[in-house]
Amino acid sequence: CGELLWHNPFPSSAPSPGPTPVNYAEIRNALVTLYESTNGTGWIRNTNWLSDGQFCDWVGVECSSERDVIGIHMENNNMQGELPTELGLLSTLDILAIDANSIRGAIPSELGLVTSMRYMYIFNNYFSGAIPTELGQLKMLQELSVSYNDLTGPLPSELGLLENLRDIKVYNNHLTGVIPSELGLLEN
Repeated sequence: CGELLWHNPFPSSAPSPGPTPVNYAEIRNALVTLYESTNGTGWIRNTNWLSDGQFCDWVGVECSSERDVIGIHMENNNMQGELPTELGLLSTLDILAIDANSIRGAIPSELGLVTSMRYMYIFNNYFSGAIPTELGQLKMLQELSVSYNDLTGPLPSELGLLENLRDIKVYNNHLTGVIPSELGLLEN
């Protein structure tokens, strides 16, 4: 009897085809870090957070049918503390709505890694420092609202790269300098 030989077209050193699998433990960790760094026990709405169930069942977390986190809706929820850099790991996030809370510190530059984001509502908090230039990497971003914070420095010219941006609100901060000419090139 002859010997059957099989050739693996994808040797272990080559990447496998298809999309990168979602690391649900990493997503859960990012959400747990959000809870812990913004005083989740003091939130007005924190039902199911840190439970053994799926994070898609946590109040304020919106998921797609594939269990990808596509929204964080925690507006006016008594969030206090700093926004964790781990939110940059939520690669499928479409909307971040954490307005009307007491979040302080810098806006994490890692949010620029969430290239699927279309809506960022972080107004009416206590964010300080500069608006990260990395937000210019959010090519899908349509609305950016950072008003009523303590942001300083110039408006990043990189925001002019956001071809889909149709609404930007930056008033009631301590921004300085001129409005970048790149923003005038936006068509929306």
